[in-house]
Amino acid sequence: MDQIHLILDPFNCLRYNYLSPAKLKNIGYSACRHVCSSKLAPGHELERRDHGTVYSCFGCKEKGFGSHHACKSASCSFCLHEECVSPRTTTVHPFFPGLTFAFSCSPTIVYCDSCRKEHSPVSCNACGMDVNGYFYESLDGENHLHPCCVYLPRQITCGESGATMVLQQKTTAKCCYCGETKVKVDNKKTDRIWSYLSQFDNCHLHVPCIIKMLSYLEDDSNFKG
Repeated sequence: MDQIHLILDPFNCLRYNYLSPAKLKNIGYSACRHVCSSKLAPGHELERRDHGTVYSCFGCKEKGFGSHHACKSASCSFCLHEECVSPRTTTVHPFFPGLTFAFSCSPTIVYCDSCRKEHSPVSCNACGMDVNGYFYESLDGENHLHPCCVYLPRQITCGESGATMVLQQKTTAKCCYCGETKVKVDNKKTDRIWSYLSQFDNCHLHVPCIIKMLSYLEDDSNFKG
């Protein structure tokens, strides 16, 4: 089996089947490479756009910036991250040695008594945000990652300074944006949120803080990534 063909309602682009790690095991996930992109965007003819306005990814439900794939129809706002167009059915990450992550199209949404609204009971290990759409789940069910977080660059270069920041699995000093070491996740503060560290001046930036900074952009015509 080269691809997994998901059974989707072509008239409802927001209805996705849940492809659990158990299901992947049963069908022999190791032989699969990518989920068929046409099955993830039924009714849409997608084209790659290198630039454009900040968008919301219909796949993982997270903000997107820079290069992406969008519906060719001018009246349609359907967009997908590069990482969500043709996601790998399984992947690995150096921060989780020995673990395999399986792709799933939608998480289980439950009603939360404390906040009185429906949302996902799991959050992304990288950014701490809820998993509300496409995601990767470790086969033990303990770890979850947004597709765009799985493929975060290991290094980034900052603006005119040219400073190099390296991706870290946890924050060991105060974030230069929010001023905190820990981030609130599931009503608890944790330092197990990924961050970028500039070794030159020991500047830390939480991944969710970088996302928040970029979300203020109104146009990403000058942003690549």
